Amino acid sequence: LVVAEVGYRSHRTLLPLLRSFPNTFLSIGSNFTAHRAVEWYARHLGAERLLFGTGLPEAEPGAAIGQLLFADIPEGDRRAIGAENARRLSHGVRRS
Repeated sequence: LVVAEVGYRSHRTLLPLLRSFPNTFLSIGSNFTAHRAVEWYARHLGAERLLFGTGLPEAEPGAAIGQLLFADIPEGDRRAIGAENARRLSHGVRRS
């Protein structure tokens, strides 16, 4: 399950949800704006549970891109969030 389009008011319920269901992932993007939220979730959940999204076409992607590029996280976590996690998850998808 991927939780997406999460606003800043959802942070209080997100951590318990994500901790309770380890096969649940958080999509960060244009609505996911909170001071140092990328760092906080990467530290408390692990970067492997975060997926990058921009919110296009409804939102301008600059804020989401900047939030990921300037997050104070290791470069490996940035790569994982930026593309590797989504690639890993989509690799297991079976199409009929």
